Amino acid sequence: MSVSGSVLPVVPVAAPSWMQLGVFVIDASSSMTWEFAEPDRSLEGVVPMRTKAQAVDCVLGEFVERMRSSRNAANFRFAFVSFHHQCSEVRPPRPVLEIPPTDSYEPTANGTGGTAIFTGLEAAEEIVVRFMEENRGAEVPVSAVVAVLSDGEEGHDALRTAQVAERLRAIPHTLIATGLFATNGQPPVGEELLLALASRPDLYQRVYEGEELRRFFQASMTAIPLGTQVAG
Repeated sequence: MSVSGSVLPVVPVAAPSWMQLGVFVIDASSSMTWEFAEPDRSLEGVVPMRTKAQAVDCVLGEFVERMRSSRNAANFRFAFVSFHHQCSEVRPPRPVLEIPPTDSYEPTANGTGGTAIFTGLEAAEEIVVRFMEENRGAEVPVSAVVAVLSDGEEGHDALRTAQVAERLRAIPHTLIATGLFATNGQPPVGEELLLALASRPDLYQRVYEGEELRRFFQASMTAIPLGTQVAG
């Protein structure tokens, strides 16, 4: 398997010894169509300009592929939610090993609009609640992480957003990680709320470029140490 020109080694996949759900909740507001600040400015005029949404598509796609190639792949299920002023797409949980490499993670593919983070969080809440119910009494430990990425301030109902996050954090063995996809040269608008939504301060990150975005997804999905999840 090749990702961005690199060849991923074939690693034996271990039998599942725990089960973790990862829900990616990605902003699809109109500002996600703004130009993405490429770290290598020498590429300007050489490669096509990318938007923030296209950067998410690329980085998240690469992350999922690397997870598919890891020996712990059988332990993970991923779901995907995009939102703007409403929830624009929901993909239910799938085992990582069953997610095709052709999947797109472009959040604005189904439209753009304002920023109503609660719409994405409410969809994630339904996914997590259903997942926990379906796996109650499982023989292996079960947990969930909701990774929320937004590039702006909640523009509709900050209180409702905080309330749904509180409900999510109250679900046993569930964490929320948040990231602000900031814009160079602009104030980090929305940071205060995103920091408050996270289960712990270290689960919030401000990101500007692709490598930071990759680290955010990686840190989010490994926030619960492997193999230390509590049995359902």
